Amino acid sequence: FDYPAGSDVQWKSPDAPYRAFATGDFNDDGDAEIVAIGGSGSGGRLVIFDPVLTTGPLKPDQIINEIPWDTLYSVPVPGTPVLVAVGELDPAPGPEILYGYEPAATAAASDATATIFKILARPAANPDGRTWSEVASYSTNNRFTDIALGELELRPGGAIDEVVLINEESGSLELFRRLGASLERFYRDESESRPWSDAVVGRTVNDLPVGQLITVRNVDIPLRSWLVQEWRTDHLVDITGPALRPAPRVVFTADINGS
Repeated sequence: FDYPAGSDVQWKSPDAPYRAFATGDFNDDGDAEIVAIGGSGSGGRLVIFDPVLTTGPLKPDQIINEIPWDTLYSVPVPGTPVLVAVGELDPAPGPEILYGYEPAATAAASDATATIFKILARPAANPDGRTWSEVASYSTNNRFTDIALGELELRPGGAIDEVVLINEESGSLELFRRLGASLERFYRDESESRPWSDAVVGRTVNDLPVGQLITVRNVDIPLRSWLVQEWRTDHLVDITGPALRPAPRVVFTADINGS
């Protein structure tokens, strides 16, 4: 579609509320779409929005500031969605969606499951962002508050992301990798005196072939509250990080200087 010159994207979701979102190019149109999770109890949902529609039929009631948008995909979630992330979780090209939800209270009481994770994948051929299939599932009796995806180690089959999960209440940090139709945990660290608060994977050391784990934790000086760590075979190694007061609560990466 051709948009009028100077049209600003002023999109907003047609419903609310949503708890978390992530972005990714789900239909190979060159720009990012939005996957959002919301709802609670037995009324959870996962929805994919395209705020700048480039192909497909136009709907007169789905145009904002002369820019058409559409809902590409929507699926009910049998619980309360809590986390969502987008990354490369298999060798096939294109992003996958990883989301987690807390099952309804009746289910949680019967099997002690606190969180269920699902991985959704799009078709390999001609992806349009509207068709997704569940390719992996993982249940755990742990709850998590933060999630990040990124490549921490070289593995056969090309660049595949690891999964980083944080539980701020228990102070735990856990690392997972996809193993067939499930997830496998390969690292865990928990500390009440040095609780982990947030994490992200980013390239902070240019001469390393993979990303580094960048974390923040709630500690006092002289302990370092902000850490850059490298995964080496079976453990994390601290590379750098300052002691900050107050300790950071959130961490994220961005290309600020263009390098």
